[in-house]
Amino acid sequence: MAKRKSFNNSSLFNKGDFTKYLTLAVITASVVIGVSLVKKNQNIEERAAVPGGIADISIEPISGNFQPGSPIVSTIKFSSAGTPISGVAARLIYKYDGDYSNLNIQEIKINPNLTSSGEWVCPTQTAHIASDSLSVDIACANISSVGFIANNTELVDITVSVENNIQDPKILTIFFDPSLSVITAKSNNQDILAIPTTTAVYNIENNTTVNNPGNKECVIKMYPASTNLPYGSELSVKAEVNGSKVTSIAFNSSNPDYVSITPELDKKFPYQTTIKPSKFFTEGVVYVTAKAYLGSNELCSGTTVVTRMPVYPTLPPRFTPTPTKTLYYSSPTGTQRPTSTPTIFRISPTVIPQ
Repeated sequence: MAKRKSFNNSSLFNKGDFTKYLTLAVITASVVIGVSLVKKNQNIEERAAVPGGIADISIEPISGNFQPGSPIVSTIKFSSAGTPISGVAARLIYKYDGDYSNLNIQEIKINPNLTSSGEWVCPTQTAHIASDSLSVDIACANISSVGFIANNTELVDITVSVENNIQDPKILTIFFDPSLSVITAKSNNQDILAIPTTTAVYNIENNTTVNNPGNKECVIKMYPASTNLPYGSELSVKAEVNGSKVTSIAFNSSNPDYVSITPELDKKFPYQTTIKPSKFFTEGVVYVTAKAYLGSNELCSGTTVVTRMPVYPTLPPRFTPTPTKTLYYSSPTGTQRPTSTPTIFRISPTVIPQ
């Protein structure tokens, strides 16, 4: 049975309501956002992010190894590119390749430097756990008169764990939902957040070396971090390796029947592959993973989240024939023709029926 954990009484808002709630927060300084969200598919359709947006939101660390039962702390940071802002909101999606009932949200902790300033209120700090999904929603409003300029500022630490009864290695992937992530400018409350590109991938395995967030060795950043892939298209996926020397990158698709990869192994910089849809009428989420190797030793990995978008054939326009004219008339003798047997002919003023 699905289980649900919530850290306050507020529930998720939609993006259209966000500006309204921020305005109420500025006026009252104690608003509680409470609008329900209808459950929907968690695909990574980039329909609500701002093309060319200047603000940024990210996850740290983007990779790591963890023991089952140990805390996994992800830090969310944001930047506003020198623009004063009035608020920030984000939805994080957690994808887990095991039983979601083994996932636990231990803590959602807003940066105390923000909350203690008296200029921030964060009424939404909510986690939703179901049998097949986990998401975390954060919303904070700046109530000062001048706004706030963020420069890689910590927003929140989110701590999760995986119960220690798992037997096989598991992967936990975290990314932003662009449709429910916003950063609003103080001047006009318009969204200035660019499409989030960060994806964090954590390995959970017994007897593994536990990740140290301060260890920056071998980090892979994927470009793009998430994308849509309609049938008939193809896309280059690049893996940027930092902090360590590597000799090759191996690319893998979690579902080759949906998304194919060529090549599967790249030994030359820049490391990249081309992904294509494998079938016509398919849709869903596929994970394209890049693993970095030094010789035969695997060092680190990164993941691109691909949403397959089906394309259905377009039918030709339907032909509509030119209609004929049906006339009912009387005979020259004045006898009305029966309406059950009308005379049908195309309009021609020179034709007189006898």
